[in-house]
Amino acid sequence: MLVNEQTGGGFAAGNISEIQKGPGIGISWDTWINQFTGNTYWSHELITHETVNLFTGLILSGWPVDWWANHRSPFPFMVKIKTLEALGYTDGAQADRERSDTLTKMFLDLQSKYDWNLYRQLLKYVANDGWTSWDTLSESGGSNPSILRSSYVAAYLSAAANTNLTDVINSTYTVTDHLDYTLDAQVVQQIIDRRNEIQTLPRDSAQWNNFRKGIVRD
Repeated sequence: MLVNEQTGGGFAAGNISEIQKGPGIGISWDTWINQFTGNTYWSHELITHETVNLFTGLILSGWPVDWWANHRSPFPFMVKIKTLEALGYTDGAQADRERSDTLTKMFLDLQSKYDWNLYRQLLKYVANDGWTSWDTLSESGGSNPSILRSSYVAAYLSAAANTNLTDVINSTYTVTDHLDYTLDAQVVQQIIDRRNEIQTLPRDSAQWNNFRKGIVRD
């Protein structure tokens, strides 16, 4: 971890340019003295947040920036809240809950309903299916965010929940009013079904390579 001489904020990176080492996280030095609520609130808050970013990014990069991580980070924010609560930093966790956006609340609700096994299964599935990055979805043109990228992530999240969560996600999108697309439940289900169809095939097969490019039919 790098304690950054700059003030404010943190980051996660595969390589920390200032020290040419990585992967790791960087946290500004003043997070230990700037108080929002409780002692050293920002250090606990940011270290937890960026560690989640680093962990998920090492498993698979390219998560949708509009509703998962990076530009908007409701998933790391949710994990941070639950971690702070588990560690006994209740004041900080409550402050984070109070300033959570609707997407963060969606992830909290999903965690409450399905427990951590939902996210554990999601990460296990993408790792076992041979993904290294959502960026391999070539039909998205490499853009992030994109409806294709979001459809795939929604499909894997749904597979982990064993139910199609498209309507839940779309309803959250509507409330936050920051996306210019709506996910199609049938498309999400096609991705789920195709994954099931090719599950027994080698991960370097043409079918899997096409699937990871966004092609759900031969």
